[in-house]
Amino acid sequence: MKIFICLLQSFSSGEQDAERRRQWLVNIRRQDWMPNQSSRLCSQHFADDAFITDEGNCRLKSTAIPTVFSFPGYLEKNPARRTTKVSSDAEVSASSLSLPLLTPAVREEGYCGQGSFAHPSVNISDEHSYHLNSPNTLKRKNDTMIGIVEKYQKRMKLENQTIRQWYSSISADPGFTVASFTALKAHVETNKAQGRDTVCALTLDEMHLHAMTEYAGDQLHGYVDIGSGEIENNMAKEALVVMVVAINESWKVPIAYFLINSMDATDKANVVRESLSRLYEVGIKVVSLTFDGLKTNIAMARKLGANINIKDTKPYFPHAEDQSQQVHVLLDACHMLKLLRIAFASLQVLYTEDGQKIEYKYIEALNTIQEKEGLRLGNKLKMAHIQWRKQKMKVNLAAQLFSSSVADAIEFCDKGLKLKDFSGSALTVHFLHSVDAAFDVLHSRNPLGKGFKAL
Repeated sequence: MKIFICLLQSFSSGEQDAERRRQWLVNIRRQDWMPNQSSRLCSQHFADDAFITDEGNCRLKSTAIPTVFSFPGYLEKNPARRTTKVSSDAEVSASSLSLPLLTPAVREEGYCGQGSFAHPSVNISDEHSYHLNSPNTLKRKNDTMIGIVEKYQKRMKLENQTIRQWYSSISADPGFTVASFTALKAHVETNKAQGRDTVCALTLDEMHLHAMTEYAGDQLHGYVDIGSGEIENNMAKEALVVMVVAINESWKVPIAYFLINSMDATDKANVVRESLSRLYEVGIKVVSLTFDGLKTNIAMARKLGANINIKDTKPYFPHAEDQSQQVHVLLDACHMLKLLRIAFASLQVLYTEDGQKIEYKYIEALNTIQEKEGLRLGNKLKMAHIQWRKQKMKVNLAAQLFSSSVADAIEFCDKGLKLKDFSGSALTVHFLHSVDAAFDVLHSRNPLGKGFKAL
């Protein structure tokens, strides 16, 4: 086991320790370097006789000096003087080096063991990632990394130049972005020339903003602004973003944003109608509208003509410009999964139409038994999924809770292990399987996926 000890705490202020400290620095071979409070040295750089065993614990002797190092051959002072070829398997010992060398032997972070740590038993060559047997290996890795860095530097430079040129020539003020519709119109014409329709989905969502103002150009930004030319004397706390996402292609374009404090259902419905009208003018066919499960969004859907009530469902509304065309309403799968987790965990019990119980206690019981035994029955359920309130925005915690693996584990505890705590969990197992399948259908668009993810 490797443990790192604090260098400064390994010495006293005496003259003998001053000499020992000098010897440490010579052996470590780092050029123009002095240890500080954060400096650490790996325990594997000491010989076996540098430790004292005391009641099962190992301590470093007060006279111990690190002597176990294996420096790579490419760091030798004068490699050009060699007349014989070095084998790729050759190892260079520390005594063959004549120049103070830079090596990651000293860690600048880690555990301050105060001179006490477990005895090392692992070979340094196997455990130290910086141990290289051949300079050719380092050269190949170095050339590969240089190529990768240069590739991304060129890409970042190109992207920055493109964005800078784009923003220098268009208006980025709140409201509908004219440049986006111009680009979309050109794309639609290109598709028409190739005999293809441009089919898209419309999405809108609120993004939280830190209330602040910023002066740019000749205007102060940060106040409520819906792009009408009038700016309210209130700082915006949210940005309502409208985006169009291609269905039969792979692209998405933001077409509008509004700086707001809040927006009621009527105003949101007007934003959707205006977005549909503008997209219709440039030739884009919008077939769906996606939003999360906020109350105002549900009310907005009713204003548009849809109804998400489970007893009288009408998951579509007529297009603003073509009444014969239906725009289907889709609730954002990730947000709805988090809302379902909140409701299930808070209520503890959900009821079916015929009054049967779907109980959260089986999930808690599964976590309890897995924590107790230190094993997991093929699932990712852990305490973070049960104590989710401080991480309620993480979709993965909700998705892993409503998973087939959790359902299968509960079923195994009931039918396989015959545990009393899981008796009567069949309906809960069926519920978890159903939610998992629905989420796969709504969250995946990969035609090559497996199971429900391919639908």
